[in-house]
Amino acid sequence: MFEMSERMAKISNTELQARLLREAIEVNEKKRKLEENLRTADVRSKLLIDSAARKDIEAYKNRRGLPKLPTSQ
Repeated sequence: MFEMSERMAKISNTELQARLLREAIEVNEKKRKLEENLRTADVRSKLLIDSAARKDIEAYKNRRGLPKLPTSQ
């Protein structure tokens, strides 16, 4: 009788381990995808900031009445 319950416990334990392993794999995959999406968003954000800064610099350079700076000779 104890043998039967021991086998059942082992089967249950193995099933539990398999389920936990699958869940851990799923969580790690979701984490990897989220981190990848965050990296992509970060790169896009930096590109937008850089583009806006270049436009601001060009607009500043093209203002009327901007004195020319002397060049070093």
